Amino acid sequence: MQQPREVQFQMPWGHLAGQEWGDPKSRRKVLAIHGWMDNSNSFSKLCPLLPSDLHIIAIDLSGHGLSSHRPYGSVYTVLEFAIDMKRLADVLGWGGFAILAHSMGAMTAFLLAGLFPEMVTHIVSLDMLTILSCKKTLLPELTAKNIHDFLAFEKKHSQAPVYKNFDEVVDRRMYVTPHSLSRQSAEIIMRRATMDYQGGVVLRTDPRLKFIRILNYDYEAQEQILKRYKGKLLVILAKHEENRRLDGIPYESFVNTYKENCEDFNLLQVKGTHTVHLDEPEKVAGSIIEFLATYEGAAELTDKAPDSRL
Repeated sequence: MQQPREVQFQMPWGHLAGQEWGDPKSRRKVLAIHGWMDNSNSFSKLCPLLPSDLHIIAIDLSGHGLSSHRPYGSVYTVLEFAIDMKRLADVLGWGGFAILAHSMGAMTAFLLAGLFPEMVTHIVSLDMLTILSCKKTLLPELTAKNIHDFLAFEKKHSQAPVYKNFDEVVDRRMYVTPHSLSRQSAEIIMRRATMDYQGGVVLRTDPRLKFIRILNYDYEAQEQILKRYKGKLLVILAKHEENRRLDGIPYESFVNTYKENCEDFNLLQVKGTHTVHLDEPEKVAGSIIEFLATYEGAAELTDKAPDSRL
């Protein structure tokens, strides 16, 4: 597959930026959605390994990469991201398309497909099995804390810090998310997340993204949403010696929900980091290619909106 092309799409709050692989005329449409604090560079090593007849658009979610930040006073949530992906699908005229998503991007994909199950036929979820991890008994307390922290941040937030150089930014990323990805992968991600400023480097990423848990769904609500999706699902979980703790998540319950409701459900485990698709893309590419072999292509929406690429 050739080198990616830059794309932008107009949104009511600004624009979504992204990268595009493959032939736009192909009916085999794939929407790639990155994880928290990442950007479309997350797929820069995986997409070239996938079949050339796939048309892939990897998006920078709002507040990430080269996409616009949301207006002052607004918040970032998984629901907002899902709404944006619905807007984008309407703009592109895609229906019955495939999604390739990592971590928070997979949460977004699950929510989108559960709310609008007719839109999506195939989902590849990289290292994520649920929308959000939250018990019903903890939901009010967790939501209130995140609102409190967000408003406190909003009052005191000033200009973004200026780092001495790009290496210092990468050092910071490795410190914040240890064991999550290799340094080389961190460099790939941060190239699209930084810009030069006053002799140093600043982050493009919106710091308000720290508070995406302002909106939460308890496990029971998630299952009601997720069981609406009837398409095909491949979940690839990464196993690493230093994996983050995920105690308390009722994995078996979600697995059973997918088994009972999805046309086809596969759960695989590979040895690697949370960002294995960027660190070692060859470990997941084969399974993704095999899974998408049954994907014939998207059907156009009957109410297709005009393409608003910039």
